[in-house]
Amino acid sequence: MQWLLLLRSVVGFALGGAPIAVTLFAELCTSETRGKWLLVMQGAWTVGRRLQGHLVCVISCSTSAGVHGSNRHSGSNCFATQH
Repeated sequence: MQWLLLLRSVVGFALGGAPIAVTLFAELCTSETRGKWLLVMQGAWTVGRRLQGHLVCVISCSTSAGVHGSNRHSGSNCFATQH
């Protein structure tokens, strides 16, 4: 339980500092390329979040169908190619 509290605090601290990181990154870019690099940075976060969602779906579909012989999730929350 203590590890959970510690890790939860670290994650909260890191998420709280995310807007500051964007500001510092923008300050380090030149004025000619600042807009391009901020767009790339925001786009990378969007792509990463989409990939994370797909990865969760693939992992949950591959593990939930065989847990204790349950077929509760097989096919309902999975990709069409997973049937």
